[in-house]
Amino acid sequence: MLTPTLQFAEALGSAKIESDVYRVRGMIELANGDLEAATRSTMECLSISRANGLRLRMMSSMELLGQLLADRGYIPEAKSTYRTVVLMGQMYECQRPLESAQRRLATLEHR
Repeated sequence: MLTPTLQFAEALGSAKIESDVYRVRGMIELANGDLEAATRSTMECLSISRANGLRLRMMSSMELLGQLLADRGYIPEAKSTYRTVVLMGQMYECQRPLESAQRRLATLEHR
């Protein structure tokens, strides 16, 4: 899934596109209920984003990781991940991931 796009990103040497491909792949795998594959794809996205200083992509992948952790029943870990996204959003002034992580964290506080 998305293999031609991933190959294109790798050939270009575009960490942004490669990171996006893994994130989208993770979202599709999550929607299909494949938590294992979604976690692998999300971790790959996070790794690429972190290694290349792609802050917004790193926050987005961490937000997806928080969702995966929550779906797997790892609520404390999901909360911690969302809190990290909130802190990063405040530090780098990225409103969208900050607000999204705050909403997800508030939902988990009631669990």
